[in-house]
Amino acid sequence: LLAGLAALLKTACLENPHIIGQVILTQERITTAQLAKQLQANQTRPSDALIRYQQQERQILTWQEVQPNQGQAKPTFKDRGVYLITGGMGGLGLIFAKAILQQTSDASIILTGRSKLTAKKQPSLDALSTVKGQVSYQQLDITHPQQVAQCIAELTTQYGTLDGIIHSAGIIQDNFILNKSAEEFAQVLAPKVAGCVNLDQASHQLKLDFLVCFSSGAGTLGNPGQADYATANAFMDQFTVYRNDLVASGERSGQTLSINWP
Repeated sequence: LLAGLAALLKTACLENPHIIGQVILTQERITTAQLAKQLQANQTRPSDALIRYQQQERQILTWQEVQPNQGQAKPTFKDRGVYLITGGMGGLGLIFAKAILQQTSDASIILTGRSKLTAKKQPSLDALSTVKGQVSYQQLDITHPQQVAQCIAELTTQYGTLDGIIHSAGIIQDNFILNKSAEEFAQVLAPKVAGCVNLDQASHQLKLDFLVCFSSGAGTLGNPGQADYATANAFMDQFTVYRNDLVASGERSGQTLSINWP
């Protein structure tokens, strides 16, 4: 939960270079002497914004280049699959809905959003209509756990399954930290933080193929004027690690991935 604060501190530093901050994740049981030693060691490495100690080993968040898959990649989307896309009427949501339809036959895609489907947005939905699959829209506030639970329960009843979730909902309210209100901060965090948790909780018993979170580069690098947005996306990044650990222990299903869109 608190690892996402690293992006808040990075943003604060970008807005005011006199501020330097670190998030240090340490073991629950630690002596005062051990903690003092860790604080002193990290004081000499101020550029490390997120540090984690595991079995006395110091670890930092770093970049690793991933080589393209040279072999035949396994298809992500499958025929007759059922997919839920939050923030579905946004640019990325529509792009992914189109991609699923192009790569499959008889897939069912449910797009969700906070607002009602308007006449202005209807053409975007109509453009996805195809004989290869079906696309529908459902009004949903993903910050409300009861609404999310009811939505997923109804989908599994109607379609018999849910194969994947793409969480692309989010809002921005740009403002420097000095001028940002608590209300603004909470509004920006809600769809990404509460939405992410609500989707995971409501689907925890389903055999998902994947749960993909649409994060942002701001979550890794920080961004002036977007302290709340950066924090929310950094939370999503760390949540994927948490959920993949649950998958490894058999408490969840499907790969969890966070994409830091530029």
